[in-house]
Amino acid sequence: MRIVIDMQGAQTDSRFRGIGRYTLSLVKAMVRLKGDHDVLLALNGHFPETIEPIRIAFEGLLDPSQIRVWNSPSRVPGACEIEEDWHRKVAERMREDFLASLRPDMVLITSLFEGFMDAGVITIREHRPEIATAVIFYDLIPLLNPEAYLNPNPLFERVYRSKIACLEKSQVWLGISESASSEGREILNLPQESVFNISTACDDIFRPKKITATQKKKFLSRFGIVKPFLLYAGGSDNRKNLPRLIRAFAGLPQDLLTSTQLVLAGKMPEENVENLKRVVEEVGLTDDQLIFTGYITDEDLHGFYCLTEAFVFPSTHEGFGLPPLEAMSCGTVVVASNTTSIPEVVGLDEAMFDPLDQVAITESMVRALKDESFRTRARKNAAERAKLFSWDISAEKALRALELKWSQLSAEWTGRVQDDFFEAPLQSLVGSVPNDQVGAWPELSVALSENLHAGEIRQLLVDVSELSQGDGASGVQRVVRSYLRQLLENPPVGFRVEPVYASVQEGYRYARSFTDRFLGQKMARGSDCPIEYMRGDIFFGLDLQHHVQLAREAFFHEMRANGVTVKFLVHDLLPIQL
Repeated sequence: MRIVIDMQGAQTDSRFRGIGRYTLSLVKAMVRLKGDHDVLLALNGHFPETIEPIRIAFEGLLDPSQIRVWNSPSRVPGACEIEEDWHRKVAERMREDFLASLRPDMVLITSLFEGFMDAGVITIREHRPEIATAVIFYDLIPLLNPEAYLNPNPLFERVYRSKIACLEKSQVWLGISESASSEGREILNLPQESVFNISTACDDIFRPKKITATQKKKFLSRFGIVKPFLLYAGGSDNRKNLPRLIRAFAGLPQDLLTSTQLVLAGKMPEENVENLKRVVEEVGLTDDQLIFTGYITDEDLHGFYCLTEAFVFPSTHEGFGLPPLEAMSCGTVVVASNTTSIPEVVGLDEAMFDPLDQVAITESMVRALKDESFRTRARKNAAERAKLFSWDISAEKALRALELKWSQLSAEWTGRVQDDFFEAPLQSLVGSVPNDQVGAWPELSVALSENLHAGEIRQLLVDVSELSQGDGASGVQRVVRSYLRQLLENPPVGFRVEPVYASVQEGYRYARSFTDRFLGQKMARGSDCPIEYMRGDIFFGLDLQHHVQLAREAFFHEMRANGVTVKFLVHDLLPIQL
């Protein structure tokens, strides 16, 4: 089966949240376990700063040619910025045409609810109904809590509800928990047999860790923590229930209250922090009793999980609830809400509470701090529960679900991707671009050209800038000549070797005249015209001409962003060493 995975969940602002971590971790595991399946990753070219990190993340797991970048006109505003925009409509069509050009058996969308405020572009079978599609299903929190998320913002509501309508066009839904899967079946009436709970996991960094007294003191002093502390980590929107958590903490017996701090870990909007500080003042807590850490790294979060007395998670609604699993994987005592997906993670009744009952939260914190028998049971439970969740398990479930649905769809599926993926988009875009935007057609043509397949024969672009224009006759050039001759006479399978050169003033050109002289024969490859590269090609900096390579730095970044692997041969580092 040929699976094309839309990676925008790891490209938009979601890359800074749980969705981004989920996307990368799940897809890496799917690639590791893909077996005979052919897996391609589709990246949105409007997020160039994310492309190289994703390529690096899959280095050694996936051939670079399997990571494809699609392009569309340069300006794609967020869907919530304006009511309608032709750039977004064109981008939606071009994305689906690009996916169709990859000839997928199944497209997997890692995060559908993107593009509200940025250039994320995701639709499902809007223009290409023949593309079989699966989607990762996280939750329906805004739909189930409209007074908090939808009613205050009509434009967001319009876009969100259009996404729900889009979601329903999928043929497979991969829920991140049984709770999320049930929401899809019961609220959206999704077909029972097409909704699968693939669950989730946490990163390998979250494991028990021994921390010395010196390391502990140094770490905690960075955040102003001087007492044993209770920990919360996560977001700060209404469903996280943080005002009630603060009030519950203020309700601790006096001896515990004076000897314990509450730490809220993670970056939170300043407005939310100010609101929470007003609650702190209202309940009579002092500034040093509640700590806001601000942004922290995963390494810092790991340290907090390992050093806290207990982790408290009072959320009223979660698609899965990753922080409790991270904490439990570190061997931490966890007390948490008994709602939605959280019991699937915690799995210990006495460790859970009603998140709307402030007294119940207080009692759970007291138990977590003072009851040694409970703490022992909670730690044992944490170790056992953590074993039930892994990315390999989730990836295996996802692959089996896609296989099952594809075997069913292929038996009845009459629509298949046609061979007109280039001509049809040109015709369809005529009606999508306003008549007064004739100047957009050159940019559209370039984007369509960039979205074409690179072809089976890839270019190995070999930089011979010094050798072809001067030949310093040094040891470096002797290496370059010998290396180049071997490449030209014995090209790697699937590649056409093309020597290229550049200068400080001019960009890279094919070094065909030089190649003819070098081999002593006419190769009939054309003139020294500017190079044309496609995704899947390799640029190899074989020669050593620092000033040229430094002048072309932006070009190397451009090639990487568009799917070309860029490598350099390091001859020596003598100028740096001496």
